[in-house]
Amino acid sequence: MKKNINLILATIICLFVSTILLLQSCSETELDSLTLENIPESYKMIGTMHNEGLEYFFKDIRTFYAINTKNGHEKILNKVDYKAMYKRSITNFCKSNKISNTSAQFYEELFDNAERKTSLRSNNTVPINEEIVKLQEEINAAIAKDGDKKDLVKFQKSLDEINKKATNTLSEIDAIAIYAATSTAFSSYIYWKENHTKWQIALNHPELLELYSDDELNKLKIKNVNLNEPESIKLKSWWGDAWGAVGEAWDTGATAMTDWWNNGGSDVVAADAGGAVTGAMAGAIGGLATAGTLSGPAAIAGGISGGCYTSIQETIEQWIKR
Repeated sequence: MKKNINLILATIICLFVSTILLLQSCSETELDSLTLENIPESYKMIGTMHNEGLEYFFKDIRTFYAINTKNGHEKILNKVDYKAMYKRSITNFCKSNKISNTSAQFYEELFDNAERKTSLRSNNTVPINEEIVKLQEEINAAIAKDGDKKDLVKFQKSLDEINKKATNTLSEIDAIAIYAATSTAFSSYIYWKENHTKWQIALNHPELLELYSDDELNKLKIKNVNLNEPESIKLKSWWGDAWGAVGEAWDTGATAMTDWWNNGGSDVVAADAGGAVTGAMAGAIGGLATAGTLSGPAAIAGGISGGCYTSIQETIEQWIKR
């Protein structure tokens, strides 16, 4: 009798655990498939391309340190080094993907404005519709409110409402600026949630890049913003002793930095959206200057490159320690 009761209890527990895992798996799958809806199909790719641009630059970081190590050099990039590097990298990314026929000078001027962190209202070179400014402020409010709650579904709905307003109140070209901002903000949030760890490690402990893949870096647990440099790390299985040793080597006794959002994450996503708006408008106006017409493709190029630039700029400002 007792054996039967134990068997029944074991069966119930197994069914309960299996149900929880199934529901969690379904939930994660649904979140992964979320996308903005109230935005023309041709502009949905802005956020996707933004994330690809971030990955393009991260690969450049890996390449630099791989060559650096191979040649026996020990140079560690600082903020000034990175600035020149990501300007070149983003320009190469946009031109290699043939996003538009915009010139290198266009990107240079766009990045100069971003470097000065010129706000929409104070930007004299890019005339801005006041309605765009208001909608960007709504985007920033959605980032601060919904991003902090880690509610991706609510964040999506908030941004879609803003897209609907842009479609109904703005010209097609002006609306691109808002589409660029919402698409970038949404994609950026997902990207940084999944990849912030590897960036923080790469920027502050590049010696680990040759030891771990991107996926492995993202699985490491950062226990403090100011990491202690481990004396030695051996590349082993994630379930071996090395993984635990890395965590112990970095533990300074402070509270674990598990909340990336409140440690620079929100500022990075907001910078992405702001850069996308300004970049898209600069692209549109740039098309007017060079071709005599407001240019949609140039606006898209500006949105992607502007979002990437300000994203990386803010990331390095927030997370690099030298």
